[in-house]
Amino acid sequence: MFLLKPGELAPKTIPELEFQGTELVQTLSSDPKCVYELSFSPEGTRLAAANDGASVKVWDPQSGELIKTLSGFETPVLCVAYSPDGKMLATGDTNRSNSGKQRSGTAVAWNTDDWSQAFTVT
Repeated sequence: MFLLKPGELAPKTIPELEFQGTELVQTLSSDPKCVYELSFSPEGTRLAAANDGASVKVWDPQSGELIKTLSGFETPVLCVAYSPDGKMLATGDTNRSNSGKQRSGTAVAWNTDDWSQAFTVT
């Protein structure tokens, strides 16, 4: 079992700690902005991070290897979640007006076998 926590000063890195001894196992570097949400795949072999850098990064939590960077978002990605069977990854971003007020957002479902977009909801 692992415990994840954001970095010390700002959540730009994701230290992965062993639960029983709080021993640092991995530090996963995200984009140089904050991480909003994390999601493990159901089998625990992948970890996805939604971040302010308008991307989602997916790692192997055991090795720390970066598996995929999902990009093409125009705004920060605020949320990320795996489907119960692990075959899809949902992401949600926000569209903001020039005043900074949230006005809408986009949800994208990704196929995790080839990382293609299955569908988009706006």
